[in-house]
Amino acid sequence: MSVVRILVVDDMPLISEGLSLMLAKENNLSIVGKASNGAECMQFLQQQAVDLVLLDHQMPGQSGLEIMHQIRENNKQLKVVMLTFLIDEQLVKNYLEAGANGCLLKHDSPAEFVYGIQQVVAGRQFLSSTVSKVLSKQLVGDSGVKPVPSENLGELTKAEREVLSWIGRGLSVEEIGQIRKTTTSTVSRQKQNIMDKLDIHKEIKLMRFAIEQGLV
Repeated sequence: MSVVRILVVDDMPLISEGLSLMLAKENNLSIVGKASNGAECMQFLQQQAVDLVLLDHQMPGQSGLEIMHQIRENNKQLKVVMLTFLIDEQLVKNYLEAGANGCLLKHDSPAEFVYGIQQVVAGRQFLSSTVSKVLSKQLVGDSGVKPVPSENLGELTKAEREVLSWIGRGLSVEEIGQIRKTTTSTVSRQKQNIMDKLDIHKEIKLMRFAIEQGLV
């Protein structure tokens, strides 16, 4: 397995050092650099090859979101995962729309950090379980009022509704296939059918729809 080269962008040495120590335990993950602001980040990316950037949101000067936009102006393929202490639905949405590949909380477990990075490197979008749960509450609300089902849900088969509920939890087609004891190709086909029937063709929007419809 090839080594994933990671750049940590965070103005707090305690965080960057902690991430370095944690990820150094993984044979296929390597911290190749650290930056404390946007200028250092962009300079490093111009000088050295990187596979993934762990990008803090709150930093002096430019915010992580501004740096996210700069990264995408120069590199559409580089994997970027946003790091934050606090979860805000609009903030996460802004990062994903700007091209981020995922979001992790700084107090997520080491296991979730490693798993999330591996998922992003594999080409999947990843939101940590805590982020997903909080977003679910913010999207649906805590009023106790049951969401009104969309008429489009009636077009889905029972199997497709089950697949949609797992998509809403942030699972990949491979993971859904393992849970439902079916092939990845079958789940991929069901996922495409869901997107076509609902006319929703972006992963994050599909996740949001599942949450809004109370399927999660």
